[in-house]
Amino acid sequence: MTATIAKFLLGAAALVFGISQDAAAQEKLVFMNWGGTWADYAKKAFIDQFEKDTGIKVEVRAHQNPLDGLAKLQATRNNLDVDVWATSPVPAIVAQKDGLLVAFDASQVPNAAKISKNLITPACIAWYKFFFGIVYNENKVPFKPTKWEDLFDSRLRGQVAVPSASNDEGKFLILLSWLGGGDEDNDGPGFANAKRLVHNAVTFYKSYTERDKSLAAGEATVGAFSPYREYLDLAENNPQFKFAVPEPWVIADFDCISVVKGKNQPLAYKFANYMLSKSAQESFANDAVVVPAVSDVATPAPLASFAPPDSKYRYPNSAIVETKLQGWVDRWNQEIQSR
Repeated sequence: MTATIAKFLLGAAALVFGISQDAAAQEKLVFMNWGGTWADYAKKAFIDQFEKDTGIKVEVRAHQNPLDGLAKLQATRNNLDVDVWATSPVPAIVAQKDGLLVAFDASQVPNAAKISKNLITPACIAWYKFFFGIVYNENKVPFKPTKWEDLFDSRLRGQVAVPSASNDEGKFLILLSWLGGGDEDNDGPGFANAKRLVHNAVTFYKSYTERDKSLAAGEATVGAFSPYREYLDLAENNPQFKFAVPEPWVIADFDCISVVKGKNQPLAYKFANYMLSKSAQESFANDAVVVPAVSDVATPAPLASFAPPDSKYRYPNSAIVETKLQGWVDRWNQEIQSR
Protein backbone atom coordinates (compact mmCIF):
# COMPACT_ATOMS: atom_id res chain seq x y z
CA MET A 1 0.00 0.00 0.00
CA THR A 2 1.43 3.31 -0.99
CA ALA A 3 1.74 6.16 1.46
CA THR A 4 -0.76 8.16 -0.58
CA ILE A 5 -3.39 5.40 -0.50
CA ALA A 6 -2.80 4.83 3.22
CA LYS A 7 -3.30 8.51 3.94
CA PHE A 8 -6.48 8.49 1.84
CA LEU A 9 -7.91 5.48 3.72
CA LEU A 10 -6.99 6.94 7.10
CA GLY A 11 -8.61 10.23 6.15
CA ALA A 12 -11.74 8.47 4.91
CA ALA A 13 -11.96 6.43 8.09
CA ALA A 14 -11.58 9.53 10.20
CA LEU A 15 -14.30 11.25 8.17
CA VAL A 16 -16.69 8.31 8.52
CA PHE A 17 -15.87 7.99 12.20
CA GLY A 18 -16.45 11.71 12.69
CA ILE A 19 -19.80 11.57 10.93
CA SER A 20 -20.91 8.56 12.96
CA GLN A 21 -19.80 10.26 16.14
CA ASP A 22 -21.76 13.37 15.21
CA ALA A 23 -24.82 11.29 14.36
CA ALA A 24 -24.60 9.49 17.67
CA ALA A 25 -24.25 12.78 19.48
CA GLN A 26 -27.49 13.92 17.87
CA GLU A 27 -29.37 10.82 19.02
CA LYS A 28 -30.37 12.44 22.27
CA LEU A 29 -33.58 14.09 23.35
CA VAL A 30 -33.76 16.70 26.10
CA PHE A 31 -36.92 16.65 28.20
CA MET A 32 -37.59 19.44 30.72
CA ASN A 33 -39.94 18.32 33.48
CA TRP A 34 -40.60 18.64 37.19
CA GLY A 35 -37.92 16.95 39.25
CA GLY A 36 -38.10 14.63 42.28
CA THR A 37 -40.78 11.95 42.39
CA TRP A 38 -42.43 13.46 39.29
CA ALA A 39 -39.26 12.68 37.33
CA ASP A 40 -39.20 9.18 38.80
CA TYR A 41 -42.79 8.56 37.67
CA ALA A 42 -41.94 9.77 34.16
CA LYS A 43 -38.86 7.56 33.97
CA LYS A 44 -40.89 4.50 34.90
CA ALA A 45 -43.90 5.37 32.73
CA PHE A 46 -42.26 6.20 29.41
CA ILE A 47 -38.64 7.40 29.46
CA ASP A 48 -37.04 3.98 30.02
CA GLN A 49 -39.26 2.34 27.39
CA PHE A 50 -38.60 5.09 24.86
CA GLU A 51 -34.84 4.67 25.30
CA LYS A 52 -35.18 0.88 25.00
CA ASP A 53 -37.34 0.99 21.87
CA THR A 54 -35.43 3.72 20.02
CA GLY A 55 -31.87 3.56 21.34
CA ILE A 56 -32.09 7.30 21.91
CA LYS A 57 -30.90 8.75 25.20
CA VAL A 58 -33.32 11.00 27.07
CA GLU A 59 -31.66 13.71 29.13
CA VAL A 60 -34.00 15.05 31.81
CA ARG A 61 -33.68 18.69 32.87
CA ALA A 62 -35.55 19.73 35.99
CA HIS A 63 -37.55 22.89 36.52
CA GLN A 64 -39.19 23.86 39.79
CA ASN A 65 -42.42 24.85 38.05
CA PRO A 66 -43.51 25.97 34.56
CA LEU A 67 -42.56 29.61 35.19
CA ASP A 68 -39.07 28.49 36.14
CA GLY A 69 -38.99 26.41 32.96
CA LEU A 70 -40.12 29.41 30.94
CA ALA A 71 -37.31 31.49 32.43
CA LYS A 72 -34.78 28.79 31.52
CA LEU A 73 -35.97 28.73 27.92
CA GLN A 74 -35.93 32.53 27.69
CA ALA A 75 -32.39 32.63 29.05
CA THR A 76 -31.18 30.24 26.31
CA ARG A 77 -33.31 31.57 23.43
CA ASN A 78 -30.25 31.94 21.18
CA ASN A 79 -29.13 28.37 21.77
CA LEU A 80 -32.21 26.32 22.64
CA ASP A 81 -31.26 22.76 23.54
CA VAL A 82 -34.51 21.50 25.10
CA ASP A 83 -36.73 19.44 22.80
CA VAL A 84 -39.86 18.66 24.86
CA TRP A 85 -41.15 20.77 27.74
CA ALA A 86 -43.69 19.61 30.33
CA THR A 87 -45.52 22.76 31.34
CA SER A 88 -48.98 24.30 31.80
CA PRO A 89 -51.10 26.21 29.27
CA VAL A 90 -50.46 29.83 30.29
CA PRO A 91 -46.61 29.62 30.40
CA ALA A 92 -46.77 27.66 27.12
CA ILE A 93 -48.70 30.51 25.50
CA VAL A 94 -46.14 33.03 26.76
CA ALA A 95 -43.29 30.88 25.44
CA GLN A 96 -44.92 30.56 22.03
CA LYS A 97 -45.49 34.32 21.80
CA ASP A 98 -41.82 34.65 22.68
CA GLY A 99 -40.85 32.51 19.70
CA LEU A 100 -39.58 29.59 21.78
CA LEU A 101 -42.10 26.91 20.76
CA VAL A 102 -43.37 25.50 17.49
CA ALA A 103 -47.10 25.52 16.78
CA PHE A 104 -48.16 22.15 18.14
CA ASP A 105 -49.05 19.80 15.27
CA ALA A 106 -51.38 17.12 16.66
CA SER A 107 -51.26 15.26 13.33
CA GLN A 108 -47.72 14.23 14.30
CA VAL A 109 -49.04 12.54 17.46
CA PRO A 110 -51.34 9.57 16.69
CA ASN A 111 -52.39 9.27 20.33
CA ALA A 112 -53.80 12.79 20.16
CA ALA A 113 -56.88 11.17 18.61
CA LYS A 114 -57.76 9.95 22.12
CA ILE A 115 -57.72 13.46 23.60
CA SER A 116 -60.56 15.98 23.61
CA LYS A 117 -60.06 18.77 21.10
CA ASN A 118 -60.31 21.41 23.84
CA LEU A 119 -57.20 19.93 25.44
CA ILE A 120 -55.08 20.62 22.37
CA THR A 121 -53.92 24.20 21.92
CA PRO A 122 -51.56 25.90 19.45
CA ALA A 123 -48.91 25.85 22.18
CA CYS A 124 -49.29 22.39 23.74
CA ILE A 125 -51.28 19.19 24.21
CA ALA A 126 -52.63 17.88 27.52
CA TRP A 127 -50.53 15.34 29.42
CA TYR A 128 -52.92 14.84 32.36
CA LYS A 129 -55.88 16.65 33.93
CA PHE A 130 -56.88 17.88 37.39
CA PHE A 131 -59.98 19.42 38.93
CA PHE A 132 -60.92 21.73 41.81
CA GLY A 133 -63.54 21.55 44.53
CA ILE A 134 -64.35 22.67 48.07
CA VAL A 135 -62.53 21.29 51.14
CA TYR A 136 -64.35 21.36 54.48
CA ASN A 137 -63.94 20.16 58.06
CA GLU A 138 -66.92 17.85 58.59
CA ASN A 139 -66.57 18.17 62.40
CA LYS A 140 -66.89 21.95 62.40
CA VAL A 141 -68.72 23.13 59.29
CA PRO A 142 -72.38 24.09 59.98
CA PHE A 143 -73.56 22.23 56.85
CA LYS A 144 -72.12 20.07 54.09
CA PRO A 145 -71.42 22.16 50.99
CA THR A 146 -72.67 20.64 47.74
CA LYS A 147 -72.59 23.60 45.33
CA TRP A 148 -70.36 26.61 44.68
CA GLU A 149 -73.13 28.96 45.77
CA ASP A 150 -72.83 27.51 49.30
CA LEU A 151 -69.64 29.55 49.75
CA PHE A 152 -71.81 32.66 50.08
CA ASP A 153 -74.09 31.17 52.75
CA SER A 154 -74.34 33.47 55.81
CA ARG A 155 -73.76 30.48 58.11
CA LEU A 156 -70.14 30.48 56.94
CA ARG A 157 -69.46 34.06 58.00
CA GLY A 158 -65.80 34.41 58.99
CA GLN A 159 -65.05 30.74 58.28
CA VAL A 160 -63.87 30.51 54.66
CA ALA A 161 -60.26 30.45 53.48
CA VAL A 162 -60.35 32.26 50.13
CA PRO A 163 -57.56 32.20 47.54
CA SER A 164 -56.06 35.44 46.30
CA ALA A 165 -56.32 36.30 42.62
CA SER A 166 -52.74 35.21 41.95
CA ASN A 167 -53.38 31.69 43.27
CA ASP A 168 -53.49 29.07 40.51
CA GLU A 169 -53.43 31.62 37.70
CA GLY A 170 -56.65 33.34 38.76
CA LYS A 171 -58.88 30.28 38.52
CA PHE A 172 -60.99 31.19 41.55
CA LEU A 173 -61.82 34.59 40.07
CA ILE A 174 -62.71 32.87 36.80
CA LEU A 175 -65.03 30.58 38.75
CA LEU A 176 -66.67 33.57 40.45
CA SER A 177 -67.16 35.18 37.04
CA TRP A 178 -68.79 32.04 35.65
CA LEU A 179 -71.10 31.85 38.66
CA GLY A 180 -72.22 35.43 37.98
CA GLY A 181 -72.86 34.84 34.30
CA GLY A 182 -69.56 36.33 33.14
CA ASP A 183 -66.41 34.77 31.78
CA GLU A 184 -62.71 35.44 31.39
CA ASP A 185 -63.38 38.45 29.17
CA ASN A 186 -66.29 39.70 31.28
CA ASP A 187 -64.81 39.68 34.79
CA GLY A 188 -67.19 42.23 36.38
CA PRO A 189 -69.48 39.49 37.77
CA GLY A 190 -66.42 37.82 39.27
CA PHE A 191 -65.43 40.87 41.26
CA ALA A 192 -69.05 41.42 42.29
CA ASN A 193 -69.17 37.87 43.66
CA ALA A 194 -65.82 38.36 45.39
CA LYS A 195 -67.28 41.35 47.23
CA ARG A 196 -70.24 39.17 48.28
CA LEU A 197 -67.78 36.64 49.67
CA VAL A 198 -65.66 39.05 51.73
CA HIS A 199 -67.89 38.72 54.82
CA ASN A 200 -67.36 34.96 54.88
CA ALA A 201 -63.60 35.17 54.39
CA VAL A 202 -61.39 34.56 57.40
CA THR A 203 -58.16 34.67 55.36
CA PHE A 204 -56.91 35.22 51.81
CA TYR A 205 -54.14 32.81 50.95
CA LYS A 206 -51.48 32.81 48.25
CA SER A 207 -50.49 29.16 48.62
CA TYR A 208 -52.21 25.94 49.61
CA THR A 209 -49.71 25.58 52.44
CA GLU A 210 -51.12 28.80 53.95
CA ARG A 211 -54.65 27.52 53.38
CA ASP A 212 -53.96 24.14 55.02
CA LYS A 213 -52.38 25.77 58.08
CA SER A 214 -55.54 27.83 58.53
CA LEU A 215 -57.74 24.73 58.22
CA ALA A 216 -55.59 22.57 60.48
CA ALA A 217 -55.53 25.28 63.15
CA GLY A 218 -59.32 25.51 63.07
CA GLU A 219 -59.20 29.14 61.94
CA ALA A 220 -61.13 28.19 58.79
CA THR A 221 -63.72 25.44 58.41
CA VAL A 222 -63.92 25.65 54.62
CA GLY A 223 -61.29 25.96 51.91
CA ALA A 224 -63.12 27.71 49.09
CA PHE A 225 -60.99 26.26 46.33
CA SER A 226 -58.75 23.21 46.23
CA PRO A 227 -57.11 20.95 43.65
CA TYR A 228 -57.91 17.39 44.61
CA ARG A 229 -54.20 16.51 44.96
CA GLU A 230 -53.70 19.08 47.72
CA TYR A 231 -56.83 17.75 49.39
CA LEU A 232 -55.45 14.20 49.35
CA ASP A 233 -52.23 15.40 50.99
CA LEU A 234 -54.20 17.31 53.64
CA ALA A 235 -56.62 14.46 54.36
CA GLU A 236 -53.92 11.82 54.67
CA ASN A 237 -53.32 12.74 58.31
CA ASN A 238 -56.52 14.73 58.86
CA PRO A 239 -59.52 12.50 58.05
CA GLN A 240 -61.98 15.16 59.24
CA PHE A 241 -61.41 17.03 55.99
CA LYS A 242 -63.66 16.10 53.09
CA PHE A 243 -63.80 17.11 49.44
CA ALA A 244 -66.96 18.33 47.73
CA VAL A 245 -67.33 18.19 43.94
CA PRO A 246 -69.72 21.15 43.68
CA GLU A 247 -72.61 21.69 41.33
CA PRO A 248 -73.11 22.65 38.58
CA TRP A 249 -69.61 21.87 37.27
CA VAL A 250 -66.00 21.81 38.40
CA ILE A 251 -63.34 24.12 37.12
CA ALA A 252 -60.54 22.00 35.71
CA ASP A 253 -57.20 22.38 33.99
CA PHE A 254 -54.34 20.33 32.62
CA ASP A 255 -50.58 20.22 32.42
CA CYS A 256 -49.26 19.78 28.94
CA ILE A 257 -46.48 18.95 26.49
CA SER A 258 -44.85 21.57 24.27
CA VAL A 259 -42.34 21.11 21.45
CA VAL A 260 -39.44 23.55 21.62
CA LYS A 261 -38.01 25.06 18.44
CA GLY A 262 -34.96 23.18 17.20
CA LYS A 263 -33.67 20.40 14.98
CA ASN A 264 -35.24 17.52 16.92
CA GLN A 265 -38.90 18.23 16.22
CA PRO A 266 -39.77 14.84 14.60
CA LEU A 267 -38.16 13.09 17.56
CA ALA A 268 -39.93 15.42 19.99
CA TYR A 269 -43.31 14.51 18.52
CA LYS A 270 -42.44 10.82 18.73
CA PHE A 271 -41.59 11.26 22.40
CA ALA A 272 -44.83 13.17 23.03
CA ASN A 273 -46.71 10.27 21.46
CA TYR A 274 -44.99 7.90 23.90
CA MET A 275 -46.10 10.10 26.79
CA LEU A 276 -49.72 9.73 25.62
CA SER A 277 -49.65 5.98 24.98
CA LYS A 278 -52.02 3.83 27.00
CA SER A 279 -49.28 2.12 29.03
CA ALA A 280 -47.52 5.40 29.82
CA GLN A 281 -50.75 7.13 30.81
CA GLU A 282 -51.81 4.23 33.06
CA SER A 283 -48.45 4.05 34.80
CA PHE A 284 -48.04 7.79 35.29
CA ALA A 285 -51.65 8.44 36.32
CA ASN A 286 -51.61 5.70 38.96
CA ASP A 287 -48.23 6.71 40.42
CA ALA A 288 -48.81 10.48 40.36
CA VAL A 289 -52.56 10.19 41.12
CA VAL A 290 -53.68 12.37 38.24
CA VAL A 291 -56.54 12.12 35.77
CA PRO A 292 -55.23 10.71 32.48
CA ALA A 293 -55.54 12.87 29.39
CA VAL A 294 -56.46 10.03 27.03
CA SER A 295 -59.93 8.52 26.80
CA ASP A 296 -58.92 4.86 26.99
CA VAL A 297 -57.34 4.97 30.48
CA ALA A 298 -59.40 4.82 33.68
CA THR A 299 -59.16 7.33 36.52
CA PRO A 300 -56.84 6.04 39.31
CA ALA A 301 -58.51 4.26 42.23
CA PRO A 302 -57.85 7.00 44.87
CA LEU A 303 -59.92 9.40 42.75
CA ALA A 304 -62.58 7.04 41.45
CA SER A 305 -64.90 7.56 44.44
CA PHE A 306 -65.26 11.32 43.88
CA ALA A 307 -63.83 12.34 40.50
CA PRO A 308 -66.56 13.91 38.34
CA PRO A 309 -67.32 12.70 34.80
CA ASP A 310 -65.74 14.60 31.93
CA SER A 311 -69.10 16.22 31.21
CA LYS A 312 -68.75 18.23 34.46
CA TYR A 313 -65.28 19.58 33.67
CA ARG A 314 -65.07 23.21 32.59
CA TYR A 315 -61.72 24.65 31.48
CA PRO A 316 -60.51 28.26 31.58
CA ASN A 317 -59.59 29.98 28.33
CA SER A 318 -55.84 30.18 28.92
CA ALA A 319 -55.25 32.51 25.97
CA ILE A 320 -57.41 35.15 27.68
CA VAL A 321 -56.03 34.39 31.14
CA GLU A 322 -52.50 35.09 29.92
CA THR A 323 -53.49 38.63 28.91
CA LYS A 324 -55.69 39.38 31.94
CA LEU A 325 -54.00 37.82 34.97
CA GLN A 326 -51.85 40.73 36.12
CA GLY A 327 -54.78 43.13 35.84
CA TRP A 328 -56.93 40.75 37.90
CA VAL A 329 -54.29 40.56 40.62
CA ASP A 330 -53.92 44.33 40.80
CA ARG A 331 -57.67 44.95 40.90
CA TRP A 332 -58.25 42.15 43.45
CA ASN A 333 -55.59 43.56 45.76
CA GLN A 334 -57.14 47.01 45.54
CA GLU A 335 -60.85 46.16 45.68
CA ILE A 336 -61.08 42.88 47.61
CA GLN A 337 -58.17 42.27 49.94
CA SER A 338 -57.85 45.90 50.97
CA ARG A 339 -61.42 45.95 52.28
